[in-house]
Amino acid sequence: MLAAVALDSAFVAEESALVAELSAAVALDSAFVAEDSAFVAEDSALVAELSAAVAEDSAFVAEESAFVAELSALVAELSAAVALDAALSSLTFALDADLLAAVAEDSAFVAEESALVAEESAFVALESAFAENQLLLQSFQI
Repeated sequence: MLAAVALDSAFVAEESALVAELSAAVALDSAFVAEDSAFVAEDSALVAELSAAVAEDSAFVAEESAFVAELSALVAELSAAVALDAALSSLTFALDADLLAAVAEDSAFVAEESALVAEESAFVALESAFAENQLLLQSFQI
């Protein structure tokens, strides 16, 4: 009976260790996704800067002629919309990165908890083995 409990405890310990490894892998994947999101956010910021530069160029063209000024104003409005869209995209990617970082933290916590469960299962397995040895010793003494 105790041997079966010890085997079950060892199995639970192995499963807990596997869960801990999987949780660690998920945490690592989440960290990579968060890093990728940060790169996308940086690219969006560059797009916003480029859009602002286009708006400045459009203002210069507006000074050259009235017709070009009307077209430049339209380009400036479109550039502002692109800059706003890029800024909103940057904000969205930053929020996604924060969310993924929180998921990574949660995964790390699950990994730690799984490791604790694995340690407790190993302790139970050792206790069961000790109890079984005690019973065997008692049976020889009788």
